[in-house]
Amino acid sequence: MISVALVFFALLLARRPASLGSINAWGAPLQRPLTAATIATASWLRGVAQAVTNPSRIVDLERQHATLRAREAELLVQLREKDALLAAMSGTTRLQDATHAASTVRVVAGTFSAASAQLVVIRNRDTLLALGDPVLAHGALIGRIAEVGEARAVVRLLRDERSRIAVALAGGTGAPIGIVEPALGGGHALTHIPIDVAMVQDASVVTAATDEQIPAGIPVGTVSEVRVAPGGFFQRAALVTFADPRAETFVTVLHVTNNE
Repeated sequence: MISVALVFFALLLARRPASLGSINAWGAPLQRPLTAATIATASWLRGVAQAVTNPSRIVDLERQHATLRAREAELLVQLREKDALLAAMSGTTRLQDATHAASTVRVVAGTFSAASAQLVVIRNRDTLLALGDPVLAHGALIGRIAEVGEARAVVRLLRDERSRIAVALAGGTGAPIGIVEPALGGGHALTHIPIDVAMVQDASVVTAATDEQIPAGIPVGTVSEVRVAPGGFFQRAALVTFADPRAETFVTVLHVTNNE
């Protein structure tokens, strides 16, 4: 900018009038660009003023704002309904009985790669947890405790390549009908489903009664696609889990207390 100004000033000197006393002559070369700049600035200011004070524009923005607020309220209602449904499916009232204690812990870090999916949570002195304890978000299973330290613990999520969870059909006998494990390319799969099990799309699955640490009936996910596995002895299904651990800041750990 300085070099441009110096060149411009040099051009003015080269074109200076014979009479140095003539102020009008000196100012003539500057008059046209200054006038153009002034007009452009005034036009821009008028455009800004019109955009700000245009009544129709204000009404339109207020209408958009009201629509967004209504949509936000609708989404909050849907979230509460989902939480209530998950709580009803998992039988949340039993989590504080003589068998299991529930503790809420804060998530401080997460790893989400093709091979590893984990959360790091804060462990307080009074937090009861142990290896293998189930971890829930919004009443749905998302993983198990894999490591326990003095101040922190690691949650191995369902999509981790080392994760395997036995599940049953919601509303059934609680007998296991398959294994939830990570799917190739991401997501979750329900594998080793016996060919005689009536597995249909949109069926809900819950934890099976096979592990003392994990209460039976905790919601896990819904079936999105079913096909017969190679060999014809088992079925395989794609599974959409109820909870997304990537969006959680607090999770719930269930800890067995009947033997303590």
